[in-house]
Amino acid sequence: MLKEYIKKYEKSSIISSILMIVMAILLMLKPTAILNTIITIFGLIILAQGIISLILYFIAGKEERAFSNALVEGILFTVVSILILKNKEFMLSIMPVIVGMWIIIKSIVKLQLSFNMKAMNEKSWILILISSLITLLIGIIALINPFEIMVTVTILAGGMLLGTGIIDLLESICIIKKLK
Repeated sequence: MLKEYIKKYEKSSIISSILMIVMAILLMLKPTAILNTIITIFGLIILAQGIISLILYFIAGKEERAFSNALVEGILFTVVSILILKNKEFMLSIMPVIVGMWIIIKSIVKLQLSFNMKAMNEKSWILILISSLITLLIGIIALINPFEIMVTVTILAGGMLLGTGIIDLLESICIIKKLK
């Protein structure tokens, strides 16, 4: 009985591994199209949330409506989703800028930490200094070339997904063969 369960699990794992490999190949070959699709899906999810909030507001009873913020949420989500869906290129360009700024802020905090550790005669301060300078450089590059960074990250994610998919697929095939 356990063997049969494991076989069924591994067969479904093979299917998900194949889907993962296909997605990875798409990420590596068509990163811009995939990023556009992700932004579209994100915009549609926010739009759906906005519509649901509006519906919930209008079907709510008088007492519920008095304390509900569903109308404001619904309008806000709907407007934001329309802005996202109408300005996909802008969204693509702003995401890496936000990520780049976040990386820079984190690296500056790490840089400060390395100086604090040096003042306390901690020997590992130099590793933190080097790591903070590397991440600072990555953040600056992300701000200078935001779109190229997003495409590169998408391709790298595709490569990692491909590796994971292949490993999972081979593992599932080996397990099924051993159980026979």
